[in-house]
Formats: sequence, C-alpha cells, structure tokens
Amino acid sequence: MGLGQRGVPPRRAGGDAVSLAACAAVFCLAVAPSALVVAQTADGAYTGAALLTDLRYCDGAPADYRCGRGATYIKGIVRRLAGRMGEPGPGKGHNAFCIGADTTVADLMNAVREYLDANPAQLDALGAWAVRDAMILRYPCD
Repeated sequence: MGLGQRGVPPRRAGGDAVSLAACAAVFCLAVAPSALVVAQTADGAYTGAALLTDLRYCDGAPADYRCGRGATYIKGIVRRLAGRMGEPGPGKGHNAFCIGADTTVADLMNAVREYLDANPAQLDALGAWAVRDAMILRYPCD
C-alpha cells in the first residue's frame, strides 16, 4: 500500500465503520455487562429490594434496562454460586441446589421474585443472599 499525503496511508473505504464496529463490540462485551451488574442502592449494595424493583419492571416492559439488569444479576450469581460450591448435588451441604438443564433464566427470576415477595425481611439483605436462598428453596437436591 502506498503512502498518501504527508506519509499517511490512504484511507480505505469503510475504515471508520470498521473501527466504530470494533469499538462497539468491545463496549458491548467488556463494559456493558459490568454496568448491568453494578446496580446499587444509596449505601452501595444491591439489595433484595433493589433486585425486586428491577424484576417488577419485567411485567410491563420486559425489554427495559432494569428487567435485563435483574436477569443478568441473577444468572451471574447462580453461575458463581454453582462454581464455588462445585457441582451442586446431594451431600454438598446447606448451600446445595440442583438446577435442571431445562431451567430458563425466566424460571430463576420467578423463583427469586416469589422468594422476595414471601420473605420481606430479606429485602434489606444483599441481593446475592436472596438469590442463593431462593435457589436452595426452589431447586433442592433430592
């Protein structure tokens, strides 16, 4: 490729679009997910109340940012808990839960929402604890 004016390579057609697409991909894959998970209350904690508020947006506006934030948070916590406890199963202790392969994120969201509706004392607790307790109750290992 030859050099243009001032020793700068000439621009390719669509070069700006390619770099813009690359920046957008990096943002979507690296930055946006962390922004979804960092939903916080005034004291810096994502509580059961904040999680329940986000889940209630799913009724009227399932494409709303808050509904997606709640879904992403629950899925991330469930995956993290499953990884820390090893493969959940019988005999794995009081934190064990067994989620079937056909369980959807919507199923997990419903389990957490029902748990928080039935246990208002958990609204001030960290959202991660509410997710853990909901999974243990809804998906016990037999």
